[in-house]
Order: sequence, then structure tokens, then C-alpha cells
Amino acid sequence: MCATPSNLQAELKKSPMFNLSLSSKELFHSNMLAWIAEDEDTKDLFVEILKLFGVEKQDAEDIAKKIRKDEYMVLREYKNFDLCICVKEDARKTVKGYKEGQILLVLENKFKSIPYKAQLEKYQQKAYDLNKSKAYPHFVLLSL
Repeated sequence: MCATPSNLQAELKKSPMFNLSLSSKELFHSNMLAWIAEDEDTKDLFVEILKLFGVEKQDAEDIAKKIRKDEYMVLREYKNFDLCICVKEDARKTVKGYKEGQILLVLENKFKSIPYKAQLEKYQQKAYDLNKSKAYPHFVLLSL
């Protein structure tokens, strides 16, 4: 079951250690990043994290701002991606250059497993195919 962004944040605030320790169902790092992405008090931290991941400063600031304006959404386990940021379907008219459901960022978490090139390439192709505008999103690989 995929938690909605607001449910995830509420559950994390209610019992962070329990929810973050659900290793097979919810990955610690992805959940923590989703929480940081959505919480108003951590928006500057999220911008810095995106910049560390190679996202240009202006794009990172735009992503963080539009999450807070409810134009973008942070999803966990969407289409088997550990974490992704997408354009909200009801915001499609306000987001220039993107189509509804457009995936802007995909994060693959490989802290507990080995990343394989073929799998990562498959995820890149899948994200590209899902995007109606045929644009590649930002890709992030978390690994040891």
C-alpha cells in the first residue's frame, strides 16, 4: 500500500521510529527524504539536498516551491520507484511546460542492495515512457 504524502507525514510525526523501521515496506532514507521534501520547516534543507544530487539550484528551488504550492506531489512506491516527484494532475493548467502526471524526479534507493546498470536503465526508460511530454526527469541513486 502506498501512503499519500499527507498520511506519510502524519504517520512519521506520530511515530517516526516505528514507521521508519518498516524496512521491507518503507525504506528509511526514502521516507526521510519525502518528509523533508514536504515539511515547510525543511524546504531550504530539501533544496540543498537536491543540489547535492546534482539538480541545478533554480530547478531545486522551483521543485521545493511547487511542492509547497501543491502543484507537485512527493510519492513513495509510485510505479515501483522508491520516491518520485510528479506534477499533480489538478495543477496541470498552472504548471507551464509539463503535462499532468509528469515525473520530475526519480530516486532509487540501493542502500540495502546492489545497483545494477540494467535495472537503472530500465527505470530511466520507464520514467521517460510514462512522461507524456517524453522528457527525462532528474535521476538520483542512493547507494553506499
